[in-house]
Amino acid sequence: MRNSSSDCVRGAWIVLAATMILLATGGCGVGTAAPTVIGPTVTIAASPTQVAGGQSSTLTVTASGATTVAITDTTDSKSYPLAASGGTLAVTPTATTTYTVTATGSGGSNTATVTVTVTGPGITITANPMQVQAGGTTTLTVTAAAATSVVITDNTDTNSYTLASTGGTQVVTPNGTTTYTATAKGASGTTTASVTVSVVPSVTITANPARIATGSTSTLTVVAKDATAVVVTDNTDTSTYTLASTGGTQVVTPTATTIYTATATNAGGSSTATVTVTVVAAGSVTSVNHVLFMMQENRTFDTYFGMLNPYRKSHKDANGNAFNMADDGNIYNVDGIDDKLSTSNSTDENNPPPYSIPVQSFSLFHTTSSCLDDMTSSWLESYGDVSRYDFLPTRGILMDGFVHTAENYAQSAGTSTTAGEGSFTDFAGKRAMAYYEDTSVSGASELNYYYYMASEFALSDRWFSPVATKTVPNRIATLTGGTTQGLVFDPFADDKLTSTLTIPTIFEELDNANPPVSWKIYYTLTEGGCKETDGDCGSQTGLSLYPVTTFSDFGYSGKYLYAPPAGACVRPTQGSKQAVDDPSDSFCIDPDHIAPMSQLFTDMANNTLPSFSYIEPGYGVNDEHPGSGQSIYSGQVWVATILGKLMASPSWFDAASGTGSVFFLSYDEGGGPYEHVPPVPGDSNKNTIIANMGYLPGDSMYPVGGSVYPAGSTSYPVNTIPDISVIAVNPDNAPGAAALYWPCADNGPDNTSGNPTPTLHCDLNPSDPGASSSGDAPAVQGFAAQLGFRLPNIVISPFTRRHYVSHNPVDHTAVLKFVENRFIGPSAHLTYRDAAQSNFLDFFDFTGAPWAIPPTGIPAATPVGSNSTCTPTCFASGTCPTP
Repeated sequence: MRNSSSDCVRGAWIVLAATMILLATGGCGVGTAAPTVIGPTVTIAASPTQVAGGQSSTLTVTASGATTVAITDTTDSKSYPLAASGGTLAVTPTATTTYTVTATGSGGSNTATVTVTVTGPGITITANPMQVQAGGTTTLTVTAAAATSVVITDNTDTNSYTLASTGGTQVVTPNGTTTYTATAKGASGTTTASVTVSVVPSVTITANPARIATGSTSTLTVVAKDATAVVVTDNTDTSTYTLASTGGTQVVTPTATTIYTATATNAGGSSTATVTVTVVAAGSVTSVNHVLFMMQENRTFDTYFGMLNPYRKSHKDANGNAFNMADDGNIYNVDGIDDKLSTSNSTDENNPPPYSIPVQSFSLFHTTSSCLDDMTSSWLESYGDVSRYDFLPTRGILMDGFVHTAENYAQSAGTSTTAGEGSFTDFAGKRAMAYYEDTSVSGASELNYYYYMASEFALSDRWFSPVATKTVPNRIATLTGGTTQGLVFDPFADDKLTSTLTIPTIFEELDNANPPVSWKIYYTLTEGGCKETDGDCGSQTGLSLYPVTTFSDFGYSGKYLYAPPAGACVRPTQGSKQAVDDPSDSFCIDPDHIAPMSQLFTDMANNTLPSFSYIEPGYGVNDEHPGSGQSIYSGQVWVATILGKLMASPSWFDAASGTGSVFFLSYDEGGGPYEHVPPVPGDSNKNTIIANMGYLPGDSMYPVGGSVYPAGSTSYPVNTIPDISVIAVNPDNAPGAAALYWPCADNGPDNTSGNPTPTLHCDLNPSDPGASSSGDAPAVQGFAAQLGFRLPNIVISPFTRRHYVSHNPVDHTAVLKFVENRFIGPSAHLTYRDAAQSNFLDFFDFTGAPWAIPPTGIPAATPVGSNSTCTPTCFASGTCPTP
């Protein structure tokens, strides 16, 4: 064996060439070879390798022979460890980044790299909705990432909207079909995204009247905006009416019930609206011989009838039909609160807002107490309920002041004094959000009689009081066709006036008709039995048997009622002893025009009712007024008694002649409880929403086979329920005429404090809306700025359509218009207010007389104290339900 140095060198080079290391001890020839060691292998890939800002890429690492594996990048000092065999990692680079993976093992370490290129900031833009009607809004939503600035522009004007670097929302009102472009700039460049919003024309169509007899005409009124063409068609023939691009009117004479469709078109598309003209056979309002009108006290529609929908859907009539289905097969539901109970603290404009006060806020709740502390909807408070502290024409229509008003009303009275009706226990205003149902909280009967009658017969969910204030001014306005000739307070209890009013009333109008029309006022109470403390008990002559009636506020009443007599009573009056069995014979009265309730029952039974009967309630006894200590059941029982006697009498319906009576029941004013429908022209449909309501195909507004509800809509179609602007006119002013008898500040002689006093036309306090020239809504719009709140009501007659709900706006003066139309003539009116009212004819079928035989199974009205106690203190003690 050779062992030379040259051999060793040669052997070493051979080993190196083979990537081996020869370890020898004591010479080349006698050494032993060491084990072979290989370093770790590693690879890295990215998918995708190009992203926009905010987008992610997935790094995939594969390693072998490693004990540790970690990823680092070129933009920060972060390290991301992986398993020894590798793995995946999602990354979101904000700029182009190189990622390095390092694998380390016993043999050393190896690396691999991959680069993810960022092409620019991430940006998206959407619009909701994508299509709007002219004048409508849409919300743009932009999401951006890796941007330093974000701007929206459009292709129609120079408007631009700067958003946060991460994006945001922007409400826009496109004037036409518009493309909106969102531009994001960042370190990696500039990126854009676009969305196009189509604008179609808006169109509405109404019919007046919407219900006609065969051979009569109706006038269609179409209003269109941003249209290039407007056409009206119908579903019964091939008739087509081409109108101007802005709409117009068209007189039609349908021979059968007809659906008219107005189609407005522009470059962005088309919109449609429909209206139905119902044609009925001969039979008319002349079938009505007797009209009876009664108003109870101080309840809003929501607090009494807000929960009618669940009742109407779950209860059935004798024919097995749910109470919300009428004989015509259509569904009629009400604009109530059943769809608002779980959202009563929502800030959505279509739901009730929070009812915040300085200490607490409350939601709607079903109360356990059948009586409540008093509340108020006087002039200032009515405007404050709509919008606290802001009375301008541009005020937000928030309907957020009810709790605040009830709180202030109680706290201003103090714990030991009274204001309005009775004393107070609820000083937080919680009672304003209380409501009732057909059953009590315990499950027993509550407003069972009212719910049954309102569902079997008919009602309106757009019946308002005529003036945005309290009881007496509203009762005055009701009897005069809508006017108080400028007054907003009780002329006597509040203003301390001594002269009676000279305003003409419905009674004087009926007297002066040719021929005269019979009328009678039936009073429930005399001054000796009236318990109301806020002016409703009348002139307070001190005569205990003197009738309590609003009619006494008018000078014209002196023809039929006066005290004390100056000598012998003048015809047609007679001494009160002879007329009403008054032992003191202390006043003069005409019993043919003013009579006690006992006479009403006699006149019903004898079929000797006058053409028009006005029924005064039992003020403070059974009028349902909050705060008077009476249970709501006392009023319900009294009304049930009156109606029961009417339906059992020959005055109800005469089959031989096809004639009968109509009874209108309502409440004089809201009184302070919560109401979600704004009594403000232009805004009365603001809180009317679609959920759980009947404003769908099948409702009277969308007859079966008619138009469908707009896809994707969340609010009620504009103008499907007419806005109250159609009736909210100044009663003493012709349209466009100069101001006459608008609300005005006290302008009488100064009192002892140096302040002006009220007069017969002006009685606003300095802080009241309309008192100054500050531009408050009533200073600009007069009594047309705001009506009184929406009220419970029932229309009961043998001619009433079964289960019907009217959505036509009315106030109390519509009853006067009905009387005028029936007994005087269609042009008769007292003011511009009653002239503007709906004629109520949509409520009736004079030919079919659906209730010629009254319904059977009418539930007895809940007796007082049987199911719910009069416990208003529960609000203070916390035993009432917690909202």
